[in-house]
Amino acid sequence: MISKRIAFVSAISFAVLALFVLSSAEAASPVLNNPNIYPADSRVDGSLPMSFGIEYNDTEGDFPSSFVVYFEGVSTEADMECLSSGCIDGTNPNGSWTVIDLTQPLANTLVANVGSDEISYNFVATVSEEDDACYLSCDYWEPSGVRVNTIPVLTDNATVTGGGMPEDTYTLSITYTDEDGHTGAISATVCETSNSSSCDTPLSLSKSSGDESTGAVYSIDFNTILGGALTVTVSGGDGFDDAEDSRTTFSVDTETPWLKNPSVSPTSTGVAGNVSFSIVYCVFDADMGTPTVQVTVGSASAQAMSAGANNSACNNGVDYSLTTTVAWAAAAQSVTFSASNDAESAANVAGSSVTINDAPTLNAGSAERDADNFILNVSAADINSDDGDSLSVFATIEFDTERAMSCDGDGNCTVTVAEADIISQRGGTRSVTFRVQDSHTVSTGGDFGNSIDVTRTSSFILSGPGDQTPQPGSSDYTFTVENNGNSEDTFSISASSLNNWVSASSDPSVTVAYASSETFTITMDVPHVAAGTTDSWSVDVTAGNDGTQTSNDGGTTTVAVVSGHTVTIADASSNADPGATATYYFTITNTGNADESFTYTTNGNPGSDSPTESLGMGESETIAVSHTVSGAPGSTFTVTFAATGISGSESETATT
Repeated sequence: MISKRIAFVSAISFAVLALFVLSSAEAASPVLNNPNIYPADSRVDGSLPMSFGIEYNDTEGDFPSSFVVYFEGVSTEADMECLSSGCIDGTNPNGSWTVIDLTQPLANTLVANVGSDEISYNFVATVSEEDDACYLSCDYWEPSGVRVNTIPVLTDNATVTGGGMPEDTYTLSITYTDEDGHTGAISATVCETSNSSSCDTPLSLSKSSGDESTGAVYSIDFNTILGGALTVTVSGGDGFDDAEDSRTTFSVDTETPWLKNPSVSPTSTGVAGNVSFSIVYCVFDADMGTPTVQVTVGSASAQAMSAGANNSACNNGVDYSLTTTVAWAAAAQSVTFSASNDAESAANVAGSSVTINDAPTLNAGSAERDADNFILNVSAADINSDDGDSLSVFATIEFDTERAMSCDGDGNCTVTVAEADIISQRGGTRSVTFRVQDSHTVSTGGDFGNSIDVTRTSSFILSGPGDQTPQPGSSDYTFTVENNGNSEDTFSISASSLNNWVSASSDPSVTVAYASSETFTITMDVPHVAAGTTDSWSVDVTAGNDGTQTSNDGGTTTVAVVSGHTVTIADASSNADPGATATYYFTITNTGNADESFTYTTNGNPGSDSPTESLGMGESETIAVSHTVSGAPGSTFTVTFAATGISGSESETATT
């Protein structure tokens, strides 16, 4: 804005100069002298109103149409006013001009950077038909030596909170206010009140809440190695000016002991086992008399612990320990450490709870049949029974669920299981085991090699192949046995047929696992009989575990068509003179089991693709084949003959 004003003023100056040259008339600009600022302190608060003044003198007595004070680096301006009698009655503008109270700008609006910058200013008076008048020059800045920054405040409300013991964590809090909004750089020092040279390492606080312009809380969590009455001195500022220190006091107990690092080992054992308890006794002032350190387990009386070596884990630390047996209890027992000296008692410290219990035992297990029942017995004992421990005893038959047993006062336990209740689960030999559990849910298993023999039952499903149509020869018929009994079973097999075609190589029996299926084979030796011949067969299966359980399956065997033929020749060679006729006789025989005709081919006479008549099973037809002998004496000629049927081709040859 100022640069625009200067440019504007320069333009006016050139215009006025031009008019002067043209008119040869000269108008003198006013003169500004003796600038001043108030207050002129080396530092002022940002919220302080500032006043500025200067001497105005115009030889022609012209009043300025505009007269302002402006500032380096900011856009703030303030109007100048003349309060002399000549200004008031409009007769004389010369004299002191100032910024009146109601328009005085605040100091923090007069610098670009509150905190570090000093106020620099100048004035410009504008008079009609005259050059703008500034102090010295319009691009000059008058240094004031006045820096703008509000002194921050550390409110007198510093507090220290904590437990009051040497190893406690303490929290220091204080309110920091800076009207200029600067972030605080706050530190604190903790010292003995009685000796200000005995201090902890200085602390550096950070903002935890709020806004600096209206009051922000700065805080830190800390520990101290000091004891007794302590003074905290809080210092700081905004990086430009320091706030006045704030102080508060707190105290750290030097007489009351404390305990740390509790240990219980082991945390579980029996009544005869030793448990070791240890803890570290601490106190700030060692001159507090002889310590007493104890441990209390469950509802028992406290027991004294013995002092051992010094321990650097804390002030004047000493190890205390006790190794002892602990009585049984129905649940885990709490462990509490306590301590005192001649002045004070420490706060109790809990250790890991300890469980004292011995596992129960089992012996003399047995399992016997009594008619249709099984009686299972075992003896159970627990060393903690006299202390109140209780037992639950169970028996488990293989493949059955666990069953509770009844016990007398001497620990003799029994349960009766009806065979009818378990027979469907599995038959045969089944193992019996035992388990005892005490009130701590500690279990002991017992396997004494006992077993029972449950009656085996039979139930099965037989599935056969149904009616079959094999060709003559050996054929296997496959059957399936599905075992639905309560154990593995071996099934005997008996097979027969009306024509006695059942082979002796058929399976005589099959063994099937529990809840499984197996197959067996019956072999039929089908003779070479006419196609369509029928035989009836039957298969009987009997369960091995229960011979009253049987099943039967039956069906028929119908002989299927099989094709076949042979070609034979009675005399396969002969001698003949050239020009003579040689004849050979080839026989086609139907070796299949159904009527069939055959086509034959030959290089003699008759020719190729001649058919036979339909030949029945085992029937034959003889074909005469001739040829005329040619060639020189001693030469040979081969006659070929091939017959073709459903099963393929058969052939023979003859030589002349």
